[in-house]
This record gives sequence, C-alpha cells and structure tokens, in this order.
Amino acid sequence: MRFFLLLPLFFVGCVTIKMPETIKEDFAYEKVFKADLEKSIKLATEALEGLGWKVANILRSKLTKEDRSLDKNPKYLAYIFTEIKQSQLFLTTAYSTFNVRVETMDDGQTEIAMRYLSVVPIPPFYNKKIDYKNDKLIEKIYSRIEDNLKK
Repeated sequence: MRFFLLLPLFFVGCVTIKMPETIKEDFAYEKVFKADLEKSIKLATEALEGLGWKVANILRSKLTKEDRSLDKNPKYLAYIFTEIKQSQLFLTTAYSTFNVRVETMDDGQTEIAMRYLSVVPIPPFYNKKIDYKNDKLIEKIYSRIEDNLKK
C-alpha cells in the first residue's frame, strides 16, 4: 500500500531542457506569398503572436553573389526567432519554438519557411521526445498569413 502512495513521487521533479536557437533546415515547411519582405515579416510575426508565440528577435540581411557585377537583383532575407513556449501537459510540460525564414524571390514574391521544434520530457526518467513536425499548426499559421494578406 505504501508503494502506491510513493508512486507519484517518481513523476515529480525538475528537468532542464536545452533547446537550440536555430532549428535544422531539414524539416522546413515552405510557402510562397505575393507580398514584399517587410509585409511578409509583419504577417508572419502577427500570425505567430496571434497563436501565443512571442517574437524574440528579427534579423535582416542581404545575400550577394561573389561576382558583384552579376548581382543586379540582390536577395533579402529575414529570420524570425520566437521565445520558447511552455504548454502544460498531464504529467509534464511541452517546450516549443519556431524559426521563420522570409526570403525575397525574383518575381516580387516572398517565401516564408517555418521550422518548428518541440521537446517533451517524459517522466519518470525524463527521456526527451523531440518533434520537428506539426502539420496542423503550420497550416493554421499559413492560413492566418493568407487571410491577413487579403485584408
């Protein structure tokens, strides 16, 4: 009987999760939108924040070719990094984050590539379940971007 009273103690404890700031490119979702870079950054940021992710940092850069004479149309890039979001589960907490790459294309469109990472420590030994895919959530974000683009 005492064993059953002590059993919940095996599921209680603290765990430290280390999450990388950048997520592997291998698992990127990509979609093209008819909008300029700044508008795409704004739309992606609003979609993420509307679903509970806080934007931690936005980095902008310009891609150029080595031969500058061929570089008539430079490509502009922006990376959006979110803070780690915690979601309470039954016996544990899920930690998730996004990296978003917004890149201009030659025809006045932009490509928004999203990378997702979720880490869930599983009690009692706190092995980690790592997931790079969340199709439903990504579709929800892309549909919010499309809806806001139509406004």
